[in-house]
Amino acid sequence: MNATPDDPAGGRLPLVTEPTAAQQQLLARTLPTDSGEPINLFRLLVGHPELMKRVNALGGLFMAHSSLPARAREFVILRTAVAARCPYEYAQHLGIAHGVGLSQGEIAAAGEPVGTVPAPEDLCLLAEAVDQLLSSDGLAEPTWERLRTGYSDEQLLELLLLPGFYRMLAGLLNAAQVPVDGHLAAVDVGAAARAR
Repeated sequence: MNATPDDPAGGRLPLVTEPTAAQQQLLARTLPTDSGEPINLFRLLVGHPELMKRVNALGGLFMAHSSLPARAREFVILRTAVAARCPYEYAQHLGIAHGVGLSQGEIAAAGEPVGTVPAPEDLCLLAEAVDQLLSSDGLAEPTWERLRTGYSDEQLLELLLLPGFYRMLAGLLNAAQVPVDGHLAAVDVGAAARAR
């Protein structure tokens, strides 16, 4: 059984609530909620198994096999979620960000204009890079040169792809109106985005 598009708990597209055996196999390889249930993003994607496999392949690389430091990865994802005004993405990664050691102040900096909230220099640089990648699909030469001094070529490749991947997911989540999972607090990322 699926939630229907006119069911407010299900958003615009159905969330799989009674997966087939094949869907269960796919969902078993995803990150569940604390209660063991699949998160709403995966309950949506499993409705198109081939798409889910490919989205999860890249997402899994970023989350489980990334060469980027976890703090950098989560800061980039939070900043992308704010830029895309995606409460679902922000709420999902807020706990992860705390878990990898981002302080409350550093998390706040992910949603503020560069330089307005005290943050370590490496995170300010990442904020600049994310803003440039999302606004122009490129990087200013000074930003690139500063990134090259702190990251390997492999890390830079990931860094250049990370905001785009999470912007793509944010577009899906926002357009499909996927509800924030019940175990997470809803966050008003729009206020932070308007401040930028």
